[in-house]
Amino acid sequence: MNKTYNNIQDVATGNLYKMLDDARYQDKDSQIMIKSELNFRNVNDLKAWQDGSLINDDAIKRLSLQQLNDLNKLLDEVK
Repeated sequence: MNKTYNNIQDVATGNLYKMLDDARYQDKDSQIMIKSELNFRNVNDLKAWQDGSLINDDAIKRLSLQQLNDLNKLLDEVK
């Protein structure tokens, strides 16, 4: 990565994953900071999915018919 960032929030998610393996960011503090930011982004994605503002059906498209039926059964139990 050649670009300089002043704030971890400005780093693209894909680059954060690359930073986890980059030798320059193997110290404990950097690893904690990167993992915390990734966790924060994942939680926000989950909230967006739950409230319907993030619709990504790629995972559903990959499910087999049996997996879809199992998911349906699980969701029926939640109602």
